[in-house]
Amino acid sequence: MAVTITQQPQSPNAAFGTLVYVVSGSSSLTLPQYQFVIDVQDENKTILSRLRQYPNPSGYGVIDVANIVSDYLTVTPTFAVGPGFQSVGVRGDNATNKVFRIAFGEEYGTSISSSVTIYNGKGSAGAPGVSGSNQIIFSAVNEPQVDKWDDLQFLTASRMSNNPLGLTEATAIPFDQEDFGSISFLNGVGNYGGGQQLVGNVVATVYNAAGSVLKTGTIGTGSGKAGYKVDIGVGPRNIGYVDSAWYAVMDGQWKSIKNWKVVVNYTIGGVAGAKTYWFERNDCNYYEWNSEFNFVNRYGAWDFYKVNYPFIQNTAVKRDIWTQPRVNYSTTTGQAGLDPFRRGTQQYYTSYEDTFSTTTPPLSEDEADYLTQLMESQNVFWTVKQDFIDYKIPEPIIITNSNYTWWTNPRGQKLFQFTFEWKLANQRRARTS
Repeated sequence: MAVTITQQPQSPNAAFGTLVYVVSGSSSLTLPQYQFVIDVQDENKTILSRLRQYPNPSGYGVIDVANIVSDYLTVTPTFAVGPGFQSVGVRGDNATNKVFRIAFGEEYGTSISSSVTIYNGKGSAGAPGVSGSNQIIFSAVNEPQVDKWDDLQFLTASRMSNNPLGLTEATAIPFDQEDFGSISFLNGVGNYGGGQQLVGNVVATVYNAAGSVLKTGTIGTGSGKAGYKVDIGVGPRNIGYVDSAWYAVMDGQWKSIKNWKVVVNYTIGGVAGAKTYWFERNDCNYYEWNSEFNFVNRYGAWDFYKVNYPFIQNTAVKRDIWTQPRVNYSTTTGQAGLDPFRRGTQQYYTSYEDTFSTTTPPLSEDEADYLTQLMESQNVFWTVKQDFIDYKIPEPIIITNSNYTWWTNPRGQKLFQFTFEWKLANQRRARTS
């Protein structure tokens, strides 16, 4: 009897959780050295990893492939491509989501000391050949209380974020002139029992303080983009880099801009719809010292948050020294008096570690819940003005908060506030002498 898959994960799903398969049905379970053989493959059936699993006492093989597939997903940007939050227009993403095929077979020998042969799970010798449906896996998180990654919340063109802001003009998300930011959407993925979501044209409209349109037009489309997720650049830098006409507005007329909206057109099962997101020019007195954070959220998508309060910087200096006599005992001139310019203590290595902190304004419960993802993210960029150039650039950072309190008294606590602490992922150069 052939190997049978009795349970497989739903698709799409999250890599950081449980992706459990259960197989059974083999008539060879009692043969010597019996094991199930599992191949983790990409969508082209190239083997990425081969696993083996003994059957349990009831004859079932149970395997969780989450730790395997997560190794083949990445949100780390490359220099050539850049991080998703710097997307210009609409960019396809095939790094944080991939298609995997899980194939099952079996192996056994003729005795406890013989060599073993791999069988395809259908009765013939060969590579594992029993597979279920392909799995679309995202670099997302399933918490232990959740047994599946529910992509229903991202359909009808809902962004892959639980940021409560930006859904109306009144809650527009602020940006500084040199900030990047993106919103992400599933693209080419169906829901569980519904139609497939396809992102179409994305249209931006920029307004001045009088409500007049400064510019409107398509900034990109999700059609034909790689992967099952698209990143849409919505920051002033993202939109400004679409072409020279957009740059003339987002940069040249920045002081005239009040806000802008981005309309994401989509179809689900052939039915058209649209979703609108709002952003605004940030009026901040601390432009050079405020903080824009871009981070990967729990859904595996780039997200962003602006803190308009100034940041605090501290520098820890480490100095390595050695001592030497002030008398030159190694003289080659016949003179060895006390040298007033010879250092008794010599500093030969100096290193620097810069750490930073900033505090948010009072937050609602929804905003606090959203920002816990920034605290916990392993991939964060901080946009800051550098001393040696005249504009802001994103810097990779490490969030260093070892703990945070975000819920104390449901009756009395109506607002929340976080203090973020971080250090640069690339510290200043050490110096030697």
